[in-house]
Amino acid sequence: MKLKRNAFLWLLTGFGIAALALAIAEERHPSGFFVAVRAVVCFASAYAGVKAYRAKKEVLTWLLGANAALYNPFVLVHLTREIWNIVALADMALLVVAGIVLRVREERPAHFNEPSSVTPNKPAVPAKEMEYRSPSRTELAIWLALLLLILVGVFLSQYDAYVEGVTQTSAQNRNVGSATIGLAFWTYIIARAKRWRRPGRLALGGFVAGLVTLFVASTAGGYTKGSEMREILASIERFDPELASKLTAGKGAGGIPLSIMMSSSLSRVIEQAPDNAVVAFMTERFAIIESNTPASLERCVTAFNGGGDFHLNDQEQLRMMRAIGNLYSAAANTRRPNTVEAERLAAVASLTAIYKKIDPDGILDDGEKRGSLSKQQQCSMYIRLMHELQSLSLKEGAGVIRLMMAI
Repeated sequence: MKLKRNAFLWLLTGFGIAALALAIAEERHPSGFFVAVRAVVCFASAYAGVKAYRAKKEVLTWLLGANAALYNPFVLVHLTREIWNIVALADMALLVVAGIVLRVREERPAHFNEPSSVTPNKPAVPAKEMEYRSPSRTELAIWLALLLLILVGVFLSQYDAYVEGVTQTSAQNRNVGSATIGLAFWTYIIARAKRWRRPGRLALGGFVAGLVTLFVASTAGGYTKGSEMREILASIERFDPELASKLTAGKGAGGIPLSIMMSSSLSRVIEQAPDNAVVAFMTERFAIIESNTPASLERCVTAFNGGGDFHLNDQEQLRMMRAIGNLYSAAANTRRPNTVEAERLAAVASLTAIYKKIDPDGILDDGEKRGSLSKQQQCSMYIRLMHELQSLSLKEGAGVIRLMMAI
């Protein structure tokens, strides 16, 4: 058996089987792990598919080609975890079959004493070596156009990740597989299938191009994000210069924590901001609190108990800062007069009606009963409160929000 000629096939199929086994074995993995699994299985299936095509194994060619398309790291196919586990088991069997069927077998020695042999003493013809060629101009233009489109997609994905507030590690986990490993694998596969010269160098070029694209997109995204944060701080500075300077420095003043300064400043800006800006800010704040993340329950309970310090990820922090910037900008442009007594009484009546609706048993007025509420019950009551607020008219909603911030 020709071990050297089978080594690459077996190495790829073995890596693919191992990656699929690891994906099934554990329920939780970082996102970058599944990108790597896709890239390895896709490349292994594509390489085996090319060998199956040359060996004229039509059924195996279609199966391996479909599997490569399913696991491609560029256009992701989304299935449930249960279905992926079943597919992974089937793919492991497919790669095992491919490694066995597509292996290069030893040539049987000629039997010179067999009577059926017509020319027993004819010298063996040496096997024809594979010829490699340089790509034509048309092929090169098509390949470069596809490469450019892929790199543009990688750039936009990485750039949008930074603009949305995703951390560098998360963005790299999202894109490094498709932008570097996946791109290099596909370059190598196409170069081998088309019998181009130096497929390894072409794959290395695709890998470097992906890395450069990631670096440029990250730099551009970071610059855009930094520019947006400067604009937000400028909006805050127009209303509250002291808070803006402390946010820039990242610390409070005179022993007062920055979070307390921020809460006090928010109360003042909500008091003087237009109604539509106040409602828009609270709507966005509620959307962040209610977002489907593991920390959403704790944030919901904190908000229910009147706290303002939430544990937010980078994307949520940027969303919150955008909402705050819009609120401060609106307050600086159009400052409304302080709330009059009639508006305050109307807000008290509206808020009392809401609490009677969400808490008909008066649990919130009884300290012992309130303390017995579970976190889920507290969060459910807070969500009902916010939904009731959203059902009010613009003026009523803004008045109730101002009252709640003042309490």
